[in-house]
Amino acid sequence: MKQISKNPYPNYSFEDFMNDKVAFIDKTEFIQTLYDLDSPYPILVRPHGFGKSLFIQMLYYYHDEYYKDRYDDIFKGTRIHELNSVPHNFYHVIKFDFSKVNGTTCKEILTNFNSCVFEAIDDFLRRYPKVKFKREHYENLGPGSVIGGFLTQYALDYHCREHKVYVMIDGYDAFLEQFLGKELDAEFKNALSYIISFYASLKSLTCDMIAKIFITGCISIGLDYFNITSNDFFLDDFNEYCGFNKHELKTLVDKLIDTQALNTSASAIADNLSLAYGGYSFSYKGNRTVINPSFCLKYLQMVRDTNSLPDPKEVISKDLGNTTSFLRTLLNDFPKAIMQHFLERHEKWILRTIGALSRIIGASKV
Repeated sequence: MKQISKNPYPNYSFEDFMNDKVAFIDKTEFIQTLYDLDSPYPILVRPHGFGKSLFIQMLYYYHDEYYKDRYDDIFKGTRIHELNSVPHNFYHVIKFDFSKVNGTTCKEILTNFNSCVFEAIDDFLRRYPKVKFKREHYENLGPGSVIGGFLTQYALDYHCREHKVYVMIDGYDAFLEQFLGKELDAEFKNALSYIISFYASLKSLTCDMIAKIFITGCISIGLDYFNITSNDFFLDDFNEYCGFNKHELKTLVDKLIDTQALNTSASAIADNLSLAYGGYSFSYKGNRTVINPSFCLKYLQMVRDTNSLPDPKEVISKDLGNTTSFLRTLLNDFPKAIMQHFLERHEKWILRTIGALSRIIGASKV
């Protein structure tokens, strides 16, 4: 009988892939691509469900000094391990997960944002207890003061250290989705100013204490609020850093599905999913497209559960409804001046993306 791997959908971390029984598509070569990029503070934007958090976890384990003794265990057999061309476990990494920031009011969102900041600091202190940061002194301050105070204390306690902090931020723009459709009232502007102060503090400390910053998000429009970094998400070299190309998808199907039992082939399933969930291009050149990985993994899990080949669009109908609802809100309610600026900068890419969504969702539903 064919050996079938475990499907990592819906909850998985990079550590899970150390287990050979979990299906894994190797994207580690993009560590080299990112290392070669002439931009110390890049941001790479992709839609929900494209594996951005997994990519940041991979960078975290690769670059954080704390995991130096586990490097071979984690990365053995991957492309980046074979290349052996990028210095690893070189930095002290602090990782912020703002994808969890939500709430129905500005106050709730700010509270959650601050909680995520302290959560990241607590995780850092667990790995590097030498930093004598006094959390109780900052409990009632804004996130800009908190991160500024923390990094200042870090500099004092590691003043002889040559290699500085690597800041990783996942979901920088998650909170913006909560504000879509809301009036730009005083409460919103006050909340925004607190969050902007966090990024302003990071910018002010990049020379002295921060070596690198890597940021992911879902939309680039928020960059116009923060003016925080260069936008590298349309570079051709990064088109496939998240998502599956067709060859990767076929490999994944081979690992997850007993195609012979279903009287089909991995190529046939990959072709079907590529047509249903593909067409995304994140390069101005637009030469290659990628396929939504979460949609694919969800569909393949359904195939295994039902021992059948359901219609791909039916499997993700709820997800598509959420996508179209988000797009309508974004287009109708986001501050018009910022939206206009975004449209002018990225017109060609937007037209290609709308084409892909139209094929996936159905033009009559957009």
